[in-house]
Amino acid sequence: MKLYNDDAESAVIGAICMDGSCLLEVIDMLTPESFYIGQYREVFNAAVELDGQNVEVDIISLGDYLDKRTQNINWFSSLADMAKNCPSTRNIKTYAANVQEYFELRNLLSAGQGVIDICGNPDLTLDNKLSAAQDEILSLDKGSSKNGPVIAKEALKEWVDHIVMCGEMGGGLTGDSCGFPLIDERTKGFHAGELIVIAARPAMGKTNMALNIIASYLHRQQNVLMFSLEMSKVELYSRLFPIMTGTSYSSTLEAKFNEEETNKFNNFIASMADQKFFVDDDAAVSISAIRSHARKINKRKKLDLIVVDYMGLVEAEGYSPTEQVSNVSKGLKRLAKTMGCPVIALSQLSRKCDERPDSRPILSDLRQSGSIEQDADIVAFLYRDEVYYPDSPDKGIAEFIIRKLRHGEIGTIPLATDFGTCRFLHTLQEARGFQEKKKQDRGMSF
Repeated sequence: MKLYNDDAESAVIGAICMDGSCLLEVIDMLTPESFYIGQYREVFNAAVELDGQNVEVDIISLGDYLDKRTQNINWFSSLADMAKNCPSTRNIKTYAANVQEYFELRNLLSAGQGVIDICGNPDLTLDNKLSAAQDEILSLDKGSSKNGPVIAKEALKEWVDHIVMCGEMGGGLTGDSCGFPLIDERTKGFHAGELIVIAARPAMGKTNMALNIIASYLHRQQNVLMFSLEMSKVELYSRLFPIMTGTSYSSTLEAKFNEEETNKFNNFIASMADQKFFVDDDAAVSISAIRSHARKINKRKKLDLIVVDYMGLVEAEGYSPTEQVSNVSKGLKRLAKTMGCPVIALSQLSRKCDERPDSRPILSDLRQSGSIEQDADIVAFLYRDEVYYPDSPDKGIAEFIIRKLRHGEIGTIPLATDFGTCRFLHTLQEARGFQEKKKQDRGMSF
């Protein structure tokens, strides 16, 4: 049985070559993986990447883009042939639906083979086989959930459902807890589609903060994907282990454990083996690769959180660092909406805050791009006074300074630190105790 339609795939690509606006009609229907034939898959992927860079898609921009990537093919000639053989651009949605239908059939065949392999696995019990077979079927790509504009009646129903949920929560969480009660109080949790930027100068604890949040998700058995461009997988786990068990970080680095810590080590390994925690520590990952990897994992296991550490190291198109960071920022926001989960992006700050008497960061300290502020739903800064002033009375205290909160009020949230275990201490009592002290000592409002 032939599980692809050469003519339909060619017609989709031909229509896009003839009229770049056709891409907008099918970009929510298809992915590059929808195409069986490699050449068409490569052209569609290039069109999507150009669109993501805000470049107008046409036969010239496509040909130039593809020529730079694969020089052994006469792309201009191939694209011209595809455009010439396209029956009509008006029917592109029909062609795309046919391409997607065959893609779904191929997925179904693959899932069926997976179920056969599971059934023949002698190491699995019947219950395990049933569970694994169900996962295999449920992992089938159902296509994009986007259906374009909706009429007011439909949008109102979704909004009313949200208001009802907020009422039932009594003003509490409407998203996922980040593990820090006072941050949750302000943000109402981290929500699907949100881009959350956490920025700081070096040595403030950005990565530790991200891992503390990840630990909260993992404690709830939620699925997390982390792109670590600065630290290796080994380094990350060397920090995550103390965070999740309270074991000394120095003991972890030296691998010197007492009996209790050895038990924690063994339990940690056993528990993490069952976690859906995905780590990519490629130091040169691009924004398009992040999108591709996230999409592939999301098809198998619905992601609850994506973390990128950090934005400045992500590769992107652009003629200047500012333009590159801007494309990363836009790409991560689009990723959050597409994946239907929060995306946390860590970012460095410029040296400008070091030059002020009060070194607490402000939005203009974000490195290289004002688009970060524009694209993010939440922008927060980490600040530790003791980094600048070793004798500071606020030793052991970090400030989580929310400078932008799209759906709430900005403010500063105090957190105690215990970097001996890589932790930010987040009990309500500890944080509120510090909050009251700050009000009395400095007359500051939080």
